[in-house]
Order: sequence, then C-alpha cells, then structure tokens
Amino acid sequence: MTMSVKAVVESAIRRWPVHPGAEVFPLGALDDLQADIEQNGLLEPIVVWQDDHDNEWLLDGRRRLIAMDRAGIPLREWNIRRLCNCNPIATIIGLNIRRRHLSKQQEADFIVAAVKAGKKPDQAEPVSHKGGRGQSPILAIVISILCSAH
Repeated sequence: MTMSVKAVVESAIRRWPVHPGAEVFPLGALDDLQADIEQNGLLEPIVVWQDDHDNEWLLDGRRRLIAMDRAGIPLREWNIRRLCNCNPIATIIGLNIRRRHLSKQQEADFIVAAVKAGKKPDQAEPVSHKGGRGQSPILAIVISILCSAH
C-alpha cells in the first residue's frame, strides 16, 4: 500500500512544523532525490530556525526529509543547520530562489507568496541589501522591500 504524499509529508516533518513561507514552494518529484540520498547520503543540511519563543520551524529541506523518510534513513544531528537571529522569510527565499530554474516573473511570484504566507508586514525584520551567494543585489532589495512594507 502506497502512502499518500500528505501522509509522507506529515511523517517526515513531525519533528518540526514547516514554516508557512516554505510551503509556497512545490514539493516536486522525489524519486531522483531519494535515490541520490540513498547512494550518497544527505549532502545539504536541513535548515531549522528557532523563533523568539523557542519554537523550531523547518525553513529548508522538506523534500530531503521526505526522501530520507521514504528511504528509511535516519536524520542525524550533524545533518541539521540550526539558525536563530535571522529573518526566516529572507532565508527561505534565498535558499529556494537561487537553486531553482525560475524566470524573473516566477521568482517575483514566489517571493510575494512566501512573504504573504510567512509574515505580516508589521512583523518583518530588516533584511540586508547585500546580495548573498547566488543572490543578486536587486533580489535582496526586493526581498527587503517586501518584508518591510506596511
């Protein structure tokens, strides 16, 4: 009997709730990722953020967690990158936009959706205008504007 995608997601992420900003990015196919993790192990860590109330949220790695769960591979502590004192929306956007093959319009659509899903404008934290690895300075400015708009 095959588990539904929803059941697999719930099983794989039972440790941390998925941040609403991360849920706007589609899961996509998992078979190739699962095969790669089975062969090579987890090469990119799962990213978890601790908020001001000590709650932990999954910011990045939902697909990897699901693939590992499907393959029966346990998650080890050294496969987790823990963050605090960061802007979770900027982190989610930065990690997802740069590794996906998206048009500029798709990038903008995902940025707007992530910001709307993840934070109310009056709760936004300032975002640096410096471009990160693989992130254009213009994208950093757009993220900053969207995260701080009222």
